[in-house]
Amino acid sequence: MRPIIIWLAAALAVTAPANAQIPTSVSSALADGDVQALTDALEAGADPDARAEGGLQATALMLAASNPDPALTRALIAAGADIEVRDTMGDPAINWAAYYGHSAVVAELLSAGATPLQVGHGTVSEIAIRRGHQATLALALEADASRPVRDPLDILLETAVMTGDVGVMTEIGQLRDLSTATDWAGRPLLHAAARAGRADSAAALIEAGADVDAVDAIGFTALFEAARDRRGEVVDLLIEAGADVDHVASENGMSLTVVHLAAIGGDAGIVSRIAATGADLDRQGVSGATALYWSAFEGHQDAVLALLEAGADPDIAPAGTPDFAAVAEMLEWPRVAAWLADRASD
Repeated sequence: MRPIIIWLAAALAVTAPANAQIPTSVSSALADGDVQALTDALEAGADPDARAEGGLQATALMLAASNPDPALTRALIAAGADIEVRDTMGDPAINWAAYYGHSAVVAELLSAGATPLQVGHGTVSEIAIRRGHQATLALALEADASRPVRDPLDILLETAVMTGDVGVMTEIGQLRDLSTATDWAGRPLLHAAARAGRADSAAALIEAGADVDAVDAIGFTALFEAARDRRGEVVDLLIEAGADVDHVASENGMSLTVVHLAAIGGDAGIVSRIAATGADLDRQGVSGATALYWSAFEGHQDAVLALLEAGADPDIAPAGTPDFAAVAEMLEWPRVAAWLADRASD
């Protein structure tokens, strides 16, 4: 995780149980993605449940889950690592894997008996929806037997939406109500069109009566999906169709807004277009972070500058985190530092 995320987590976290500190042999092996070195360290007696010092107090298994290679996770599980232990934010290793979209690691943890339903920042499904990781979401829905059963016409309709085959959509619309159609995961089909960047399909669904502000299981609208996935044409279409630019997601969606999702996506042009609608740029989500901080968490300097130039307030920070000038210095962003310095001199 980036240091700025660790800062935020440390400020909001509860105290984790005392454990041995992760030895250098293990942390180096994990940093290098070296399965053999990790195995050697564990065989030499390294504690598989040791934690990193400070911050999220992550276990070695959580750090392994941040790497896409499931062999690291497998080695720790074989050594007896606790798959359900949580970090200071309440997230087990499987939630870490879900955050990064490492579906092979999620599968490894599920096969070892991990539950996808532990809640820290959300369940595996909620985290996967929030981050846009479709393969991880599919694994989670299969694991808790909540993936919807669909008939061939539903599948044909979704295929038409994802390929922009408006003719087939129109034909199916004579048999099915397109306005309430859902995708393979039970989410509004308009969301799927947004993720795929299919402005043509999105327009056809809206024309058929689809609610432009329909929400999924975490309160995200199609505009959230398009903004996060950098689908500028769909963003423009949805805004023109009247999408609510200040809609707030559910608590299990971290009470984010579309500005947060645009910041996470990192497309400065999309950030600017949403800001131009008059959207609230300073709304704080569950963690207390504004879109400006989320954009920094994700390492998007251009999006940060777009937010600052649009009027986002850099003085609104989550409790206990450094001010934004310190964040810019830590990330080595001279353009942001210069902007903040000019602001201070005005």
